Amino acid sequence: MQTGSIANIVEKEIFANGVKMKKKILFIEQNTDGTIGGSHYCLLYLIDGIDKTKYEPIVLFYENHKLIPDFELKGKVHIHNYREYNKNDNKIKRKAINMFVHLKHFVNAFYWISRQKINLIHLNNSILGGYDLWLPISLFLHIPCISHERGFNSFSKLNRVEKYLLNKYSAVISVSDVIRENVKKSGISDHKLLTVHDGIDPDLYRSKVTRRKDEVRRELNINSKVLIIGMIGNIRQIKGQEYLLDVLKIVEENYDDFVCIMVGGMSKSTKKDNEYGSYLIKLINEYGMRDKINLTGFRSDIPDIINIFDVQVNASIIPDAFPHVILEGMSLGKAIVATNLGGAKECIKNGVTGFMVPHDNEKEFANKLLLLLENKKLREKMGKAAKERINEFHIQKNIEKTQLIYSKTIKNNSN
Repeated sequence: MQTGSIANIVEKEIFANGVKMKKKILFIEQNTDGTIGGSHYCLLYLIDGIDKTKYEPIVLFYENHKLIPDFELKGKVHIHNYREYNKNDNKIKRKAINMFVHLKHFVNAFYWISRQKINLIHLNNSILGGYDLWLPISLFLHIPCISHERGFNSFSKLNRVEKYLLNKYSAVISVSDVIRENVKKSGISDHKLLTVHDGIDPDLYRSKVTRRKDEVRRELNINSKVLIIGMIGNIRQIKGQEYLLDVLKIVEENYDDFVCIMVGGMSKSTKKDNEYGSYLIKLINEYGMRDKINLTGFRSDIPDIINIFDVQVNASIIPDAFPHVILEGMSLGKAIVATNLGGAKECIKNGVTGFMVPHDNEKEFANKLLLLLENKKLREKMGKAAKERINEFHIQKNIEKTQLIYSKTIKNNSN
C-alpha cells in the first residue's frame, strides 16, 4: 500500500465524528540489570519525535533508572511491578516458583493493560523478550503487538509453541539488515520482518556538548598533549574491553602518547559482569597500563566525553546489532575503528569514515589505530566524511518509517 493511502486512512480514523482521536502506543523496555544502554536512548529519541497529534506514548519499564525524568517529559511512564525469576539450582523447585511468578506477572499486566485502552504494543528489545507475557496478553485483548529486535540471538532451540507465538507478532523491526537476516531463522513470516536503522538528530546531539575540551580533559586528569582513544559501552564481556586491552598493549609498543577512556556502567545484579569488571582491573595492572586506561563508569555527559576523543573504537566480539554510539561519534566528526561484526558494517564506510577490522585480529586493529594516531590529516578527513554521512541515519527517517508501520498495523487490526 502506498504511503498516501495509509495516511488518508489514518486521517479518517483520527478525526472520526469530528473528534481528534489519538492512538495509544504502549512501549515496553524490559532491561533489568540496572544499566542504561542504546535501547533506552533509541526509545527516548523515538518518543520525543513521534507525532503527538496522532499518537499518545505510554512507556513501561521494569525498573527505575536515571533516564525516567527525561521520559516523563515526553509521555506517560509506568514502572511494572517486576519480580526476578528464581534461579534455584533445584530444577523442579525453580520451575514451580517461576510458574507462579509468571502467572502473577501475567495477571497484573493483563488487568493494567485492559484499563489503558491501548491501540498498539511495541516491545523495545527483542522478539524473545515478552513473547510469553506481553504477546499472549495482546492476543487475549485483540491488541496488535510488534517488537524491535536489537540483538543477535540464537533461534536454533525454539520449540513449536514458541515458533507459533513468535509468528503472532504483527511486525518485527530489526535495527540492521544483518539482524533481519538472523531473525529469519526464527521462522517468522518474511513479510513481517522490516529493517529500520536506528537514528539520531546530529544537530541536537552536537548541541549537547556543553563544555570545552580542555575542561573535560582537566576533570579526567588527561594531559593536553596526549591523544585520546575512546570507547563507549557497558562493562560486559561481549563489548570487548579485554580485546581492546590486548590491542592497546600492541599499540603501546609503537606509540606511547595516548590514553584510553572506557566509558560504561556495570550491572548491579549480574555476577558475571561484576567478575568481568574486576578481571579488567586486574588485567590493566598486569599489563602495567594504569596510567593509560581510565574506566570512568556510567557518565551522563556522553557528548562531552566523545567530543574529546581523537579516535573512537567499537570492539564488540559478537555481532552488535547497530551500535548507537557509532552514530553519536559520527555526529561529532570522529574517525572510528570497529570490529567487522553486526550493524557497524552498515553505518561505517570502510576506509572513508573509519576502519572495519577482524574481531579476532588484535594486530590488525592496532595497525589501524596506529595509522590514525600518527596521521592527523587522515583522522580529520575521516571525521569530516563521518559527519557528512550521519545524515543518512537522521532520526526523522527512523520516526517516519516507524510511524508508517504503526499506521498500517493499527489499520489492519481494525479490519
